[in-house]
Amino acid sequence: MSDISENDGKVSFKFTSEEVPAAVNNFAANAKRGVVTLTWEAPDADGIKDYRIYRDDILIATTNDLTYVDENPGKIIVTYKVDVEYDNGLVSPFAEATVRLPENRIESLSTKENADGIELTWEMNTDLSRSDLNYTDVVYQYVYSNETDFAQRFNEKDLRAYNGYSITGIGFFPFSSQRTTSYKIRVWRAAAGTDDMQIVNERDITEYGSGNWCIKQFDTPTVIEPGYDYMIGVYGNTSDGGFRIICDGTTYTPGLGNLVLSEGEWRDDIIQLNPLMKTTLEPSSAKDVFVPGETPVFDDDYNPQTDAEYPIGFNVYRNDEFIGFTSSRTFVDSSVSKGVNRYGVVCLYEGNNESAPVERSIYVTTGINDITASSVSIEPCDGGITVTTDGNAHVSVYSVSGSLLAGCNTGGSVTVSLAPGVYIVKCGDVVRKVMVR
Repeated sequence: MSDISENDGKVSFKFTSEEVPAAVNNFAANAKRGVVTLTWEAPDADGIKDYRIYRDDILIATTNDLTYVDENPGKIIVTYKVDVEYDNGLVSPFAEATVRLPENRIESLSTKENADGIELTWEMNTDLSRSDLNYTDVVYQYVYSNETDFAQRFNEKDLRAYNGYSITGIGFFPFSSQRTTSYKIRVWRAAAGTDDMQIVNERDITEYGSGNWCIKQFDTPTVIEPGYDYMIGVYGNTSDGGFRIICDGTTYTPGLGNLVLSEGEWRDDIIQLNPLMKTTLEPSSAKDVFVPGETPVFDDDYNPQTDAEYPIGFNVYRNDEFIGFTSSRTFVDSSVSKGVNRYGVVCLYEGNNESAPVERSIYVTTGINDITASSVSIEPCDGGITVTTDGNAHVSVYSVSGSLLAGCNTGGSVTVSLAPGVYIVKCGDVVRKVMVR
């Protein structure tokens, strides 16, 4: 607006319509070990003054760079925005990205040396819940019915790291009198991606303390198997006319954490928070099988609020260098050197987000033979590169900008699939620049 004037109580002005200023491109938020890195591409426009960065709608920084590192996000789920401020005073629309700060759900990590190298094994924490079990805010939600089921759902992809574990019991917070209300704890199961949930385990609960955790075990555990979605929950029957359900006031996961069965239909609009509920797990006695050279498969359309709560696998580091991915709960490092080595295992989530590591050091008594330039061949091949060595070695592939793209072990020869481009390949102390056509 320009030429603004007032005459006899009326305001006149000249309005000139201008194009909307260009926003940044490909804005992304990525979490690694509790730190969030924001990246974007500059708009195709002149006169850029700076970029303004917001966390949950609060301005936190102004920069002229195309990246920003937030070392103190402060929350589990964070929404970032960035806009462009131009020299002429105009400001672009926001670009927005939401990220979930991943939790390390590994409870124990052990290492041992054997003939294959260093074997790492770990177990997951044994409480499964859609609620924050370190709750600081409790809210009551009401269901007006003499009988109901309320439950939390865990889809197959949520449970990949828990395959083989057993559901041994369920804990919840009853808030009622034993004289008027009885409960059952239940486990439902359906083929992955379907809603045909069937009860596969249940137990009557007649004795409990009102307003306290009630944790009861099943007579026979339910084993978590691949190919299925599961629900854990509670059935209640009362003569009080309804239920007061104790919920965690900070978590709300529609369709997963706040399900109530009403007239044969699971609904997520009856209560607006996740009930305080958890299932207790028992690790599998069977040993996981490590598959060398495994790579993660990400869902490009994942929702960071609902699909990044449980890991899709694990990244393994030795002395802060990435050495491989595994979807199992075990990893074998066959290219370790003699001496003290520090290992870190992180949970890997959708969006290529990592948790903080669980670490353990071990003194290696044997180690691999030193890899020399004469014993290493790094050559392009159809669709990637082939690395050939005389002994065990670790291979790392980087972009020309220094980003780690892939890592694997080789005991003689390995092929890494890559898109056409130029890459930096490191094998032991040997480094080569390779072009894949």
